[in-house]
Amino acid sequence: MKSLNKEQVSELTTNRLSVYLRCLNALEDAGVRAISSQALASQFHLNAAQIRKDLAYFGEFGVRGVGYYVRDLKRHLRQILGLDRKLRVAIIGAGNLGLALADYPGFRQEGFEIFALFDTLSSKVGQHSRDGVPIHDIRDLKKTAKRDGISIAVIAVPAAAAQPVVDLVVAAGIKAVLNFSPGALDVPLDVKLKSVDLTVSLESLEVKVSKKRLSHVDERGRVRMVDVGAKPVTEREAIARGSIRLSPEARRIVRSGKIKKGDPLQAARVAGIMAAKQTSALIPLCHPLPLTSVHVDLTPTSRGYDIESRVRTTAQTGVEMEALTAVAVAALTVYDMVKAVDKAMVIGDVRLIYKSGGRSGTYRAGKAGRAGKAGRAG
Repeated sequence: MKSLNKEQVSELTTNRLSVYLRCLNALEDAGVRAISSQALASQFHLNAAQIRKDLAYFGEFGVRGVGYYVRDLKRHLRQILGLDRKLRVAIIGAGNLGLALADYPGFRQEGFEIFALFDTLSSKVGQHSRDGVPIHDIRDLKKTAKRDGISIAVIAVPAAAAQPVVDLVVAAGIKAVLNFSPGALDVPLDVKLKSVDLTVSLESLEVKVSKKRLSHVDERGRVRMVDVGAKPVTEREAIARGSIRLSPEARRIVRSGKIKKGDPLQAARVAGIMAAKQTSALIPLCHPLPLTSVHVDLTPTSRGYDIESRVRTTAQTGVEMEALTAVAVAALTVYDMVKAVDKAMVIGDVRLIYKSGGRSGTYRAGKAGRAGKAGRAG
């Protein structure tokens, strides 16, 4: 088996290896000793060529005329995925979700030991989950993680508490985080963060269940520009936000005004305003709109800058895309102005915060219900 740096392997590949491992578990339970890539693909609705390509990346596992020995391949995949040793996991948040995750038996079967739960409520500290996982005070996370070798943290707390909690996890030296809290989290570049937003997943299923059709696709599946001619002209507003993270050295130089190209913040504001006005030229199916107001602001933070745009119009469709485009281009402009100092800047968390006007009414990020749904009609 080849020895490879894990950074060389894409996340999509490792995800597929996990799927293969589960298939092999099922085959072993059924008493199957060997199987070909074609039979494996056929039985589990996979792609035989992709299986062979993924496995060949790590070595030669197949036997001509036989295929893959199930037990041997399973052992190799567990080694590749790092599951040949017990990985200790801490769950932050001993609410309903945290307790359910702590007692899920599938984690143990795959080599993950749910070692501890952590919470802020004194009434929960000292208690145990149904299967005996102890609940500790969150203030003991760093000490416990270091002493007991916890390598993965699972975040199962309300959205408002998620960022402070992940900051505690990072401070405890844990480098892998699985987040179940809604919204985006900010972690250092050497920390691997994977988020599972159950609400987003349910919303994507809701589109399928309710048989809704995307407005930019016609009955034959072709993209189209939506006809907004019959829609009323109303006042519309949208607010978007994003961020750009800079190195300490880059932040110091920007704030001291020593960037040779000029003031990146002023350039970013102008670029954001210009981008909002040119959105229909950048996003193919957006309508050109008569914007009445565009504001772009950059606010310094401990890690860089938060960027906010506010766009207004009186028209037949909304300005969500204009607001989002303004934030994205403002961030890209900062990158362009500062890249000579810091090429590792991170642009992220670009999202719609608020919109008003139009048939769908008012949207505020984080609010559920009909008023919480909004989209650009073209």
